[in-house]
Amino acid sequence: MLSIIPDNTTGKGIEIASGTGALLELISPGYPSIMWQPTEYVPEEKVDPEEQWSKHGKIGLRQVTDELRNIDYHGSEVFKNCEPAIGLDLMKPWPSSVMDNSGTYSVIVCTNTLHITPYECTTNLFRGAGEILAPSTGVLVLYGPFKVGGEFIGEDGGEGNARFDEKLRTTNSAWGLRDVGELEKIAGEEGLELRDQRKMPANNLLLVFKRK
Repeated sequence: MLSIIPDNTTGKGIEIASGTGALLELISPGYPSIMWQPTEYVPEEKVDPEEQWSKHGKIGLRQVTDELRNIDYHGSEVFKNCEPAIGLDLMKPWPSSVMDNSGTYSVIVCTNTLHITPYECTTNLFRGAGEILAPSTGVLVLYGPFKVGGEFIGEDGGEGNARFDEKLRTTNSAWGLRDVGELEKIAGEEGLELRDQRKMPANNLLLVFKRK
């Protein structure tokens, strides 16, 4: 990310789906002048640990009441430039605490999320990004497995990602790898455009969308 977003960038940043809070341990000290807001989807209903993956795309033993607290353990309790984690469900309107600061966010980071969420989460992510990012400068950074031109990609000819996509759709029919072209279309409708696309390890891509 340092090659995309200068480490002296200032303003507000938000991480979508912070998970265990592991990435905060990198981006908080890496961007000390950004005040980070971690978020996570907190299910209204508890499920058995063995069902957390198939139901909510979550890995590991997580209890509903502990999820945000766990993120804070790696974030706000360690770094001064990290706010306490808040709940954010991409199937619903974004929290007012975020929307009240629309147009002021420098960066949104979302990693390994879109392929394990319903398609509506993708459209709502871009819709929210188009509102909260600062005009002309704010960026949305996505990381994960994607299709390009309707095809699976990778050094193996895309076979690995194709198998992964099939496994995802078998687990949950609403899941699956999203196509970069589709994302560009959605982004354009929300006032963003794709500015950078980079190949990453394990057949992943790093995508950077900038608000117009």
